[in-house]
Amino acid sequence: MRGQIPVELSPIPARTYGHARQTLNTTEANLVEGRELNTPSGVAVDTSVNPPITYVADSGNNRVLFWRNARSANGQMADGVIGQRDLVTTFPGGPGSGFTIGLRAPTGLVVDRTGNLYVADTVNNRILRFPRPAQQTGDLIQPDFVIGQTNFTSSAPNQGELNASARTLAFTRDGQTYRASLLFDPAGNLWVTDSGNHRVLRYPATVLASGSGNAPEADLVLGQSDFSSRNTFELGTLGPLQKSGLRFPGVLALDGGGRLFVGDQLGRVLVYSGALRTGLAASRVMGIVVNVQGQPPRPPVNEFSLETPEGMFVLNNNLYIVDTLANRILRYDPFESWAEETLLTPSPPAKAVFGQPDLLSFRANRGGRSATDSSFFRPTNAVVAGTDLYLCDTANHRLLVIPFSSNNLQPAVRVQGQLALTYNSRNLIEGRELFTVTGLFELPNGGGRAILSGGVTIDRTSSPPRLYVADSGNNRILGFANALTVKPGDLADVIIGQADRFSGVVNSPANDPDVLNDTGLFNPTGVITDAQGNLWVADTGNGRVLRFARPFDQPRDRQQRANLVIGQSNFNIKLTDPTRTNMRSPYGIAFTIDGHLIVSDSALNRLLYFRRPANGDFTNGQAANTVFGQRDFISQGTTEGDNRFNVPGHLATDTDDRVYVCDLGKSRIVVFDRVPTAANDPAPVLVLRSALSATDGLRNPQGITVSERTGEIWVADGQNNRLVRFPRFDLLIFNPLANFKIDAPSPVALALDPLDNLVVADGTNRLAFHYARLVAISAAHYLDRDLSPGLVATMAPLGIRFTENTMTFSSVPVPKVMDDIEVLVNGEAAPLYYVSPTIINFYVPMSTPTSGTIDVLVQKKSTGQILASSSLPAAVATPGFFTTTQNGRGQIAALNEDNTVNSASNPVGRGKVIQLYATGQGFLPDAPPDGVPAPTNRLVSTPLRPRVIINTTDGEVLFSGLAPGFVGVWQLNVRVPESVPPGNSIVVAILHLGIPSNSNRGGGTPIQTTIAVR
Repeated sequence: MRGQIPVELSPIPARTYGHARQTLNTTEANLVEGRELNTPSGVAVDTSVNPPITYVADSGNNRVLFWRNARSANGQMADGVIGQRDLVTTFPGGPGSGFTIGLRAPTGLVVDRTGNLYVADTVNNRILRFPRPAQQTGDLIQPDFVIGQTNFTSSAPNQGELNASARTLAFTRDGQTYRASLLFDPAGNLWVTDSGNHRVLRYPATVLASGSGNAPEADLVLGQSDFSSRNTFELGTLGPLQKSGLRFPGVLALDGGGRLFVGDQLGRVLVYSGALRTGLAASRVMGIVVNVQGQPPRPPVNEFSLETPEGMFVLNNNLYIVDTLANRILRYDPFESWAEETLLTPSPPAKAVFGQPDLLSFRANRGGRSATDSSFFRPTNAVVAGTDLYLCDTANHRLLVIPFSSNNLQPAVRVQGQLALTYNSRNLIEGRELFTVTGLFELPNGGGRAILSGGVTIDRTSSPPRLYVADSGNNRILGFANALTVKPGDLADVIIGQADRFSGVVNSPANDPDVLNDTGLFNPTGVITDAQGNLWVADTGNGRVLRFARPFDQPRDRQQRANLVIGQSNFNIKLTDPTRTNMRSPYGIAFTIDGHLIVSDSALNRLLYFRRPANGDFTNGQAANTVFGQRDFISQGTTEGDNRFNVPGHLATDTDDRVYVCDLGKSRIVVFDRVPTAANDPAPVLVLRSALSATDGLRNPQGITVSERTGEIWVADGQNNRLVRFPRFDLLIFNPLANFKIDAPSPVALALDPLDNLVVADGTNRLAFHYARLVAISAAHYLDRDLSPGLVATMAPLGIRFTENTMTFSSVPVPKVMDDIEVLVNGEAAPLYYVSPTIINFYVPMSTPTSGTIDVLVQKKSTGQILASSSLPAAVATPGFFTTTQNGRGQIAALNEDNTVNSASNPVGRGKVIQLYATGQGFLPDAPPDGVPAPTNRLVSTPLRPRVIINTTDGEVLFSGLAPGFVGVWQLNVRVPESVPPGNSIVVAILHLGIPSNSNRGGGTPIQTTIAVR
């Protein structure tokens, strides 16, 4: 380790990748920009207008999207959003979230006859009505009415009461959330499945009229004997045939004869006939299969069975049931044609099936590799509009538009939420998004929870360096040709593990976890490149490590193939018993200086070391030479002891061949010395359990990297939501504590680029890039003050050099690029006065905000490579005098009334006007363009004149504004009071918009800026 001076990184990422915006608006997988879906489970079509409007409950994104034309083209951007402030935000809303009318996992939708939309906001235990939402104007679509709660700020099930009532709803129960179904009958009454209360409610049309009060009363209940009961329906001797109650009902339909069909979680549909009344028992039950004693049992899925009915609709008086877990839609004869109920056939048989080849099949997408125009994956809600069926194909994350002819459903002709009928990703996949976090898993032996996550690495053998990201949930690796310039929206230059950039299937092209090959991946995690630029991938779900030869040198028109497999004997097998040659769940990968391989086999709680033959290469299925964490190659326990792991994760090595191991389940970092010479089951040389203090423990650390320049160790301290930096090993053994931290949302993996900038894969399914931190202050007085519009500022980086040249502007307008250096302030290029290796003087754009924070970054204009960045506080003004000493102290740069320079040898007279030169006056509404000198034919004045205090007395300010002919210079013409005594160092200060010119933000001893007075 060379122990060079470390780069001090900005705690705020200057760039992110994987989301539509730099700011954090979502934690969901893949791209969210307003044309994608995430487990949609409700649909409604407003046919009161032409063209009709489609509404989709995008449950996983906590919103409802709408398209003003139900016939919109495939993958079209939605026209609007309900439940979020914009199309890119997905955070759950509602009471307690700061956005009371936001939605949280909405499900059921229905439109009334006038176009008002009712939304079952399930986690918030309420139904919101949005009056004609597609026609609302303004920034936010707002509801006018709430059912189930007395106001828009409460969300407890049953309004916080133990019992139910005619005014309450409970879509959640005992920590579980249940989908809701909404339905209007021909009389305008609203029917609702109140799942958590095991009942169905009817709200009469009269209580839904415009102007009615919140929390209206239902007038009928099914499934309970009265409105206060919420008893869980228990199966009696008749089992599911019992018709007196409901268990978590979730779907409704009405046929032409006024019969109400209700599906519940017992895998059945109950039929309520005749005059409906409170407490009425069902007349028939659908979905019940009776096996006859002595005869072979029926197949588990057949024409009588229902797995989980979560959608229903009626077409030509035929009932259609969306049998969700069987991935199919069943068609039944009209009720009047059903045979009588018998002991052997209590339920009617389905007469046709859609989504499956026959009535006995049930596999998702017909068992095929991908979605098609006639296959489903856990479909739920459906609605008929015109001659089309609109179906939420929920686990395919899409809305299908399916035409029908007579009573038959045809192949789908349109899709929303996906770009084509063959894709089925959660949200959008185009090659510019990430699904790095695939879920949480419980660690063994009380180790808590950890995130199933991807990895990130930077290939330093190439110029520019390459960036690779394990996009675990999409079963692929994304590669970027230049790690230094990756920015939001960039398409990956190389994709490994998939046939195209739109797919995320398992073991491509097979889409089968049991069919392994040399092209596909299954939940890859760790990634690393070797000294030759080959990419190594921990293919975790397949129990192996693959090597891909220099991916950027391969043809781009074909799927890349691995040329080596470690952990399995060949590319087509998966054996997981612990041996020298088999792996179960490889996670992290590292190399020693001489190119020997180290792999953490997380499920077997061990590290395996594979020696590369001298002057040779690894071989397929090569046996490990050494095991760490177990006494031998066939053990897999998690017993106590420093040399025993509990789910080892990512790895890193240093230039002395130490290996650093993230031991997730024991919340620690374990360090082993001299890996190539270690014997089996060695003792660690160091164990890190604490972070910033002895009582501040690590929690499930998952990612780790070591700087080649400084030897410093960065750790992704996952459940503590931070990145912590430890000093190099030589110092760490004397004081095993971190010396710096950065807050980060559930970081899972990290890497350092050649400039020691930090790249972090975090729990929001994105990459965050942290660059060298900037310090920026006023160029006039160098005080610790905020930046303001029109300020002449100076900045310095911490730990890097901007450039190797020194340049000063020589013409106007002042240039915005100098020596290929560009300064962006909130994305706007700033005029540059001076650029050197360690200092940049620049003009803060007039459009800069006057409060909050502003993002400032320095980058190379030609490549977009960021050199340094910071998020800095903003202010309305930053007054400060220029001084002849050029350090902000002493003699002010000033002209006497006769335009001669004010100095001790040329003082100004009392009662005379002096011209003072400063900067930081703040926003000027009529200022010239940035970098352009102030006009000479008119004056640009500050809206308010400041106070100028000369030796404790206010001077008369005759002019305050831009100095004509100068850029960024504030001129103040002030009459010197007669009471000021003569002297060569008469103190002068500005008080502008409540901000003084002579003191730091936090106070302290004021600086002295002076003039000479005779």
